[in-house]
Amino acid sequence: MIEIKLDLYEVTYLLQDALRERYGAELKLNNYESGVTLRERIYKTKKHKNGKVMKDEHGYPVKEFDKYEVRHIGLDEQSELNFYLEE
Repeated sequence: MIEIKLDLYEVTYLLQDALRERYGAELKLNNYESGVTLRERIYKTKKHKNGKVMKDEHGYPVKEFDKYEVRHIGLDEQSELNFYLEE
């Protein structure tokens, strides 16, 4: 397994190169206002009118979509992007 680490500046340069190749645009990304927005689906357990948890035919609680939880993570000079490649 190979671990690859990219810091904020490397990620910025890669994004700028990709935008240049794909759209022919020369863009300057702002390193000081970079961030990632995460949208996570939140599910809640369905309940009967009497408050008991609804279960499916296998006995597992039935879940339904409730809302999205949005979180913003700011990136700074110490931020790294890590991913792993399998051979």
